[in-house]
Amino acid sequence: MSAIQRNIDQHEVTVDGNFLRMRFIGPHLPQTATALLQLVDQLFRTHGSVFLLADVSQSDPPVPSTRHVIATWPYLGRYVVVVFGLNTVQYAVTQLMLAAQRLLGSANRPDVHLCRSEAHAEAVMDTLRSQSASQTLKVGAAANNKK
Repeated sequence: MSAIQRNIDQHEVTVDGNFLRMRFIGPHLPQTATALLQLVDQLFRTHGSVFLLADVSQSDPPVPSTRHVIATWPYLGRYVVVVFGLNTVQYAVTQLMLAAQRLLGSANRPDVHLCRSEAHAEAVMDTLRSQSASQTLKVGAAANNKK
């Protein structure tokens, strides 16, 4: 499958199967968060998993209403999210959103990894995707052995 590139507002999105790469540019508004999360939900429904690599180095921190959308979204499963390019304010805001999700008792929360560089983020993502593929193979083999 070839990658599909599109924009959600001014943010750049590349989709390749269950892998989504986002480059956030400028403000991150509630309608943008909603559109992104709807896309992620669609990928999860289609593939059963989703991996999001997010570059926020050119982004403003999400406004309070955007943080609310992200913290209260009814996630369909455990999405894997690797974020890089955070400045100090973005890091603090991200930690607040993650804490809000824990406090709200969301059963399905994103598995979020914060990285200092793009190279580190890509290495973390590669490892997580490999682990997921390995787990899928093990589950498939176990199911075949029961037949």
